[in-house]
Amino acid sequence: MVAILHPARGHGHRDSWCLQGHRSRIAQRHITLRPLIAFAVGLSLLSVGGYAHAQVTTSQADDVAAAREGLLADAQAASDAGDHLRALDLARRAVSLGSNASLRLFVARQAYAMGLLDEAYGAAALCRSEVRDAGESSLAAACGALLDGLAPRLGRVVVRVDLRANHP
Repeated sequence: MVAILHPARGHGHRDSWCLQGHRSRIAQRHITLRPLIAFAVGLSLLSVGGYAHAQVTTSQADDVAAAREGLLADAQAASDAGDHLRALDLARRAVSLGSNASLRLFVARQAYAMGLLDEAYGAAALCRSEVRDAGESSLAAACGALLDGLAPRLGRVVVRVDLRANHP
């Protein structure tokens, strides 16, 4: 099929074009330029969109960092006031925005204060594994001390399977 786009004459629209297709018979369709212009503008905005997205992403990262810092400050204030439940809730929300070893230690301490030993142990174990990689000895010592204090208080189940057993 061959298509020819040319200005339409006699239709009263100065932005009207005629699409003439040749196949077995000639078909004419009139196209207004408004949709084509809208398409071209949209296409050009897509090429600029990557730059705008990078700016929005940087702005969003700054907003997330500020929100995280605000949650941490509120969590520390709640912990200092002895409200460990609120401190733990705020710290969990801060972790959802981004975590590091010191925040994991804070969560572990708040969970321990609330009697949530399994959560405290898990957060302290993650803290210790992260600080081993980073080489922060004081933080590693604090996480290790918390783990050592929690280990005897946690129950364990050991399952052993004898693979040498004879099966009928």
